[in-house]
Amino acid sequence: NTGWFIVSLILIAVFLFLSIGDNTISVQAFRKLSLSEQIGHVRNVARTEDAEDISVFLKKAFPEETPSVHDLAHELGEIAIRQYGIKGFALCDSFLGYGCFHGAAFAAVRIHGDESDLSAKLWSACKETAANSGVCLHGLGHAIMLVKQYRLLDAYKECENTVGKEDAFWCQDGASMENTVRSMANAGMEPYDKKDDLYYPCNTLPVQYETVC
Repeated sequence: NTGWFIVSLILIAVFLFLSIGDNTISVQAFRKLSLSEQIGHVRNVARTEDAEDISVFLKKAFPEETPSVHDLAHELGEIAIRQYGIKGFALCDSFLGYGCFHGAAFAAVRIHGDESDLSAKLWSACKETAANSGVCLHGLGHAIMLVKQYRLLDAYKECENTVGKEDAFWCQDGASMENTVRSMANAGMEPYDKKDDLYYPCNTLPVQYETVC
């Protein structure tokens, strides 16, 4: 009897261990978690699961693309860069407001921020891997804005130099958005706008950039 009791305890312990370590969760259960819990779960799953599989799961969980979970797509982008390096940028798409590209851009800049050809590498990764490289343009603009340390005109010109003037608009659109949200700006950096000038900084740029600004 003692032997069976010990065996039973071992089996129970193993069961509990496996349950705690099990990353599987239903779509319905995942949706009921708070956003912070969802992000924590995705980070945990990323230790063993591929970014593409995580993307499939998230799209099943939020087919309506709920704006309030946009940060989940940020996390997906960071995971893609960690798992695939620069080429992970091409795994993203427009899901949840292009959030994956935003997260991937931030991760790429944190890892490779001192590389002067980072924007060219990101664009090359999209052209080589993505089914439609055009979908990368907005996220690329975010990355370029970070690389250029929030110098808007420099970012616009870098978009043109990287993807060509014909395709530059959507890259510049991403740069404009990053200039506004300033997701990775230093705490001491000046705000992008001026309270006494509603048109700043767009009215300080060459005329050809006013529309995208």
